[in-house]
Amino acid sequence: MGKRGGGVIVYVKKHLVCTQLSIPKEVELENVSVKISLSQEMSLTLICLYRPPKAKNNFYEQLQTLIKY
Repeated sequence: MGKRGGGVIVYVKKHLVCTQLSIPKEVELENVSVKISLSQEMSLTLICLYRPPKAKNNFYEQLQTLIKY
């Protein structure tokens, strides 16, 4: 506590169907991942993340794990 900055948030319009995705526990990045359904045939996955300045050196491995999930 007492730290400033960082964090992520995603705002989605009420008329869109949005589901928050669960992320594997081994991913330690600050992130919000959602699936937004535009129609029955079309959806997109949005991943919003923040890499703090003092992040571990394994950022890219963590990012790959997140994307593959």
